Amino acid sequence: MGVYLSGIGEGMLALLANKFRSSLTMLGVTIGVMAIVAVVSIGDGGKRRVLDEIEKIAQPTMFWFFPNWVYVQKMEEENKEVKFLKYEQFQHLCDVTKNEGDLIARLSSRHRVRYRDRELQSSVQGVTEAYFPSVSLDLADGRMFTEQDQASKARVCIIGQEVKSILFPYEDPLGKVVRAGDQRYTVIGLLAFKGTSFIEARNYDDNIYVPLNTIRHREPKNRDIMWFTGVAKNVDLIPVIRGKVHQTLVEMGFPERFMESGTLGEELRGFEMVSLALKIMISGVSAISLFVGGLGIMNVMLVTVKERTREIGLRKALGASSAGIRFQFFVEAVLMSSLGGLVGAILGIGITYGVNVFTGFPTIISHGAITWGLFFAFMVGLVFGIYPAHKAASLDPSEALRYE
Repeated sequence: MGVYLSGIGEGMLALLANKFRSSLTMLGVTIGVMAIVAVVSIGDGGKRRVLDEIEKIAQPTMFWFFPNWVYVQKMEEENKEVKFLKYEQFQHLCDVTKNEGDLIARLSSRHRVRYRDRELQSSVQGVTEAYFPSVSLDLADGRMFTEQDQASKARVCIIGQEVKSILFPYEDPLGKVVRAGDQRYTVIGLLAFKGTSFIEARNYDDNIYVPLNTIRHREPKNRDIMWFTGVAKNVDLIPVIRGKVHQTLVEMGFPERFMESGTLGEELRGFEMVSLALKIMISGVSAISLFVGGLGIMNVMLVTVKERTREIGLRKALGASSAGIRFQFFVEAVLMSSLGGLVGAILGIGITYGVNVFTGFPTIISHGAITWGLFFAFMVGLVFGIYPAHKAASLDPSEALRYE
């Protein structure tokens, strides 16, 4: 045990004797471990954000249909009219799929919304009563739409928290009349805070919601349904509904793949694939960095063996064993790479915290990445220290003492 402790102590003294050279040698390992820790931690944070989005929507049976934008762009380039779903056609889709689940239409338009001298640019969403529970939107105050509101095309609206904070920062919005474009709507409800959906790329809090029939009546140019959501009775029925919708759209005369569809599960799998690809790419760069760092360590250790040839010869002449010499040089190589890995892990943690603080992107410190990073750093020192240690241990004492 004393021999091993002595070897570790001598290895530390050797590194401290050449601080600058040792620091430069550790740089490759430091960068490699730093990249591993930072990328995995940021990636895990992104994955957690997606999972939080799923919990926010809280509808594993939810799916949505949206236009095939490649087809739309092609039609526009050819100056051809793009025809979307009429409301009657959408109702037919609802009848076709009613045994498997519910389809929920949504019409959207962008307007400047004003109240007195305050205004903001907002999306006016025409929805039915079923839309709110389908995306887990809850009321903070007031009431939801009723069937009477839909039937009478009532000019009422429910606003998000961001709309409230800008238009009504110091007063109760209920009962007030806001102007959206050239239409006026009375506020009957205030939604609870929801935030931005990463999956749907929508900020629920800066929207104004009006009855679907109202926006169809008040905005004649905005009657076609471009997208709609749905909730299946169970997860297994989602592909059945999607298949029926696509088949029915073709039967209506729309081009095949006129509309695309997606689910929360598909969005999550897509994100996981992107995250995995990013991790593999960065891990490859990190592996190259670790390999280059290992070569640097081996090169410096060979130089060290050359510089300390007489010292090695003297120690062997005084009775030091080849195993002891080999162990000391092993220790120096492993200490160099392990310290580089430790610094890299600390820097990786710092980068992760920095991303969270300065960008607001959620991050999770990956203990697994830290453990693996330190393990790889240790293995780099072990593997690339073999040859220099063997070279030092195999020196002939008499030849080494004559070395100038």
